[in-house]
Amino acid sequence: MSIYIGNLDYSATENDLKSVFICCGDILRVTIIKNMKTGHPKGAAFIEFMHREAVKAAMKMSGTQVNGELNLFYLDKLGFFSHKSSIDSDKQEAKTGKKT
Repeated sequence: MSIYIGNLDYSATENDLKSVFICCGDILRVTIIKNMKTGHPKGAAFIEFMHREAVKAAMKMSGTQVNGELNLFYLDKLGFFSHKSSIDSDKQEAKTGKKT
């Protein structure tokens, strides 16, 4: 399970992100998106967590400062959802017991 981070300061490093989000749970991988030709960061990253609960905890940190303002979004195998959509999906799953 992963989160997407946008509006990330170009000077932010993988270690910066790990140090902020380690409180959410076990991190499998941090990937800072970079320009393929220049290698310069594009201001976005993905953090992959071991457990779904860690993703939920990370989503609560939307707007946290790490060398710039972060915008956090939920990403799963089915597609890209905003924070609100993922919360609504989780509520529906809890009511019905079925994953949407």
